[in-house]
Amino acid sequence: VNSDQYKAFIYEANLTVEGWEINPLGSVINDSLMNNANPSLTPDGSQLYFTRSNGKSTHIYVSNWHKDHWENAVKLGPNINEENKINTHPTVAKFSNGKIYLLFSSNRSRTRGGMDIWSVEIKKNGTKYGRPKNGGRKINTKGNEVTPFYNSSKEEVFFSSSYHQGFGGFDIFKTTGLPGRFVEPTNVGKPINSSVNDLYYTYSDSSKKGAFVSNRFDGYALKGESCCNDIYFFGPKDTTKIDSVIQDIPVEEDLVVRLQAVQ
Repeated sequence: VNSDQYKAFIYEANLTVEGWEINPLGSVINDSLMNNANPSLTPDGSQLYFTRSNGKSTHIYVSNWHKDHWENAVKLGPNINEENKINTHPTVAKFSNGKIYLLFSSNRSRTRGGMDIWSVEIKKNGTKYGRPKNGGRKINTKGNEVTPFYNSSKEEVFFSSSYHQGFGGFDIFKTTGLPGRFVEPTNVGKPINSSVNDLYYTYSDSSKKGAFVSNRFDGYALKGESCCNDIYFFGPKDTTKIDSVIQDIPVEEDLVVRLQAVQ
């Protein structure tokens, strides 16, 4: 089978009494000739940032919510999307200085290593953007820094790095400060981080739950023990229905539980 025939699409999932209803977003978001991935909503839900890749370049796009639908996606300008580079993992953050930034990872020009965390100020309700700035030497290294996420309640930036001291592979780290002036990051520790890759950290203040992606050894394996990425979640005690599988998370400690699907 030619793998080029398969493209990644962005889906939405709605939890009903009968389980999850999962559907791909329409053609205004999913280009059938590209790989579509890394969706991120603005805090007010008015814009959706995501990426499209043709195998050579990965670019960031944005779509605006209008009444009851997403409008045609627009590719961000060349000052953000450098050609023949990877520009990916967009996430929107409103910092303590009142400014709103788009955080993303890229191997663009003047990157310190492979992939770096970058920021660009979003101006005039998402119609204009400033000049991209490197996240700085405290968080960006000779290795790869990817998948940024901002927790506004604690004013912390989370990201994954393959270079900062960790337990192996990519580990999740957190830092504080403003774009370009972040402080020395700290490893979030176990059980979230493992000896393999841990990425895409996210957290909801309203539900007090978070999620991330990992290829740790207790996941679903197609080839080897750590061949494939699974979604994990963590949080306080609760009963959450996920594809008809009930997971009960103990309250006395934050345990990491793999999302399971009915086969």
